[in-house]
Amino acid sequence: MMIKCFWNNFIAALAALSSVATLVAFIYKWENDLTICETIIGGIIILLLCGGYGLYQIKRKKKIELQLGPQFIVTIKEGDLLTCEGVIVIPVNEYFDTIVDDVIIAKNTVHGKFINQFFSDRINELDQKIEDSLNSVNFSINNNRKNGGKTKKYPLGTCAKIRDGKNCYILLAMTHFDEEDHAYIDTHEFKDVIYELSNYINKHANSRPVYMPLMGTGQSGIKKPAQRVLLFILTCLEFMNSNALPKGLNIIIYSGTMKKINLNLIEDYYNNKLLN
Repeated sequence: MMIKCFWNNFIAALAALSSVATLVAFIYKWENDLTICETIIGGIIILLLCGGYGLYQIKRKKKIELQLGPQFIVTIKEGDLLTCEGVIVIPVNEYFDTIVDDVIIAKNTVHGKFINQFFSDRINELDQKIEDSLNSVNFSINNNRKNGGKTKKYPLGTCAKIRDGKNCYILLAMTHFDEEDHAYIDTHEFKDVIYELSNYINKHANSRPVYMPLMGTGQSGIKKPAQRVLLFILTCLEFMNSNALPKGLNIIIYSGTMKKINLNLIEDYYNNKLLN
């Protein structure tokens, strides 16, 4: 695919330079034929310019913007989600647990980092904010959790809005827990979760920028490459016609995951270069 992108850009540059050369020749009406040496040198220069342009175009980008709707721009970039300011989406489990012990919640997940960074000494306050936000949402009870944790289980896609400082955090129930508290989600459920999140942020963003991680690439159990997961999320968002976020949606990808993603290919796909 990278070779195809390079070749397409190479041909485009060659066509453009050929047109320019023809125009210059027509304007100045060159009367003398070029020598063989001059022709070879000119050809080499043109090929080098085209090759340089092709390589420049396929250099991996760390940020792109996609217009997925009249009022819906999605920005995908490398960064740290928890340093953003605005509306920030935090994927959590169906119990909205707050115990970061590498058993129920792993410290290296977005969920674990969020709690440790902002609520490590305010767990009771966080629990109360979650409870208040979910007071009108239906739930079931599970009193048989092996490793402890909360007992109220909410449907996937449920969102709890937590205000803290300058930010509004949307805790999104994205994964089930099995009997051993291992997170998982079926692919068809993942689509529904994105749909529920999309509806929620459209209602609650209040003209603020929205930031979310690349969900589904961590411990959620989706066994697909990060590039495929990103394309799946974008496709789901693209076909949700109700999306209207004046300040845009930002998908923030940590550097370790970004190494597995080629934003050039994503951008080319949405510019229709790779759809033919």
